[in-house]
Amino acid sequence: MAYDSPAYRADGGTFYYVTNDSVSGVTYYYTIPDHPSYTLIEFYLFSQDSSLWQNVGMDPASGYYTFTVTSIEEYKPQDLIPDHVFLSQNRPNPFARNTQIEYGVPRSMAVEIVIYNAAGQRISTLVDGVKSPGFYKANWQGLDDYGRRLAEGVYFVRMTTDELTDTKKLILIK
Repeated sequence: MAYDSPAYRADGGTFYYVTNDSVSGVTYYYTIPDHPSYTLIEFYLFSQDSSLWQNVGMDPASGYYTFTVTSIEEYKPQDLIPDHVFLSQNRPNPFARNTQIEYGVPRSMAVEIVIYNAAGQRISTLVDGVKSPGFYKANWQGLDDYGRRLAEGVYFVRMTTDELTDTKKLILIK
């Protein structure tokens, strides 16, 4: 195996690559951000030799995950399609200049993603159109639709589709 890229995703969302924290012999240790206890976390190991390693479960005694080869095929994270519509919490949050909002759709559908201020006023439209199945990222620089820098404070991002309306809180700092 030439090079392996471990990744995880929460609730069928976007893949995030992780780097190892430490190595002991042939055991690699990784840390990912905390998630609520009801979150489904999937681990994958993408390899340059086209093998796909997938999490087969956590050892309850140690809390460590075990990986085994599940297939040898051409498989790329960007080719994946989510199994449900989702809007992820923006990262970073709070943010000063730029934040990234990840979302996904399992089939072609109209998607609208809008930023609102705390008073519920529409501030900026990030996405407004039909999206093909896949994972997406929208960036927001803390500007309104006219390019004006906004005051620090609490804002909300709302994603609306025919299957889901979801809202997340964003915190803009200076």
